[in-house]
Amino acid sequence: MFPTFPKPLALGALLLALPGLSFAQQGDAQARCRSGEGGFDKQVSACSEVLDGQPDAAARLNALVRRAGAHFRSGRTDEAIADISQAIALAPDNATVYRARGMMRNARSEHELALADLDKALELAPGDTGALRHRAQAYQALGQDDKAVADYNAILAKDPGYASEFKPACLSLDEATRQRVLVNWPACDK
Repeated sequence: MFPTFPKPLALGALLLALPGLSFAQQGDAQARCRSGEGGFDKQVSACSEVLDGQPDAAARLNALVRRAGAHFRSGRTDEAIADISQAIALAPDNATVYRARGMMRNARSEHELALADLDKALELAPGDTGALRHRAQAYQALGQDDKAVADYNAILAKDPGYASEFKPACLSLDEATRQRVLVNWPACDK
């Protein structure tokens, strides 16, 4: 099986990296929503306060994404997906929110749905290594190793530094598939 990444940590890093979603210093609730100070439940409450305050579109998007992340990290995946889906409705051209929902769906073993989101993320941001990695994981979970390998090879072509991170994934492949990978993925060699 391909490597798994600590989902709360990976999603937290993803959500912090959203471009153009910073808050103007407009209040305590926004600061608490942004920082997550006090734990996930307090972050959810703070983000809900922001949303109740009828913020502008960028602040609303940021609050939804951060609340989705807090829900996800606390195990409330239904709420997380509902919030990130609202974020997608607000910003349908934002690849990062599609990647976040794809990652959440992968975590719930909803791999077909994850593929749709990750394909959309890659349509909007071709070559996004995070979306490629999560799509590769979905492909592998669905038994589509050739497609998974193609995505991992695309990542490695952009950044060979990922090779050691992906070695466990490569070693989990059947021998015939592994032989096709060796050309681009030297770390796959036993």
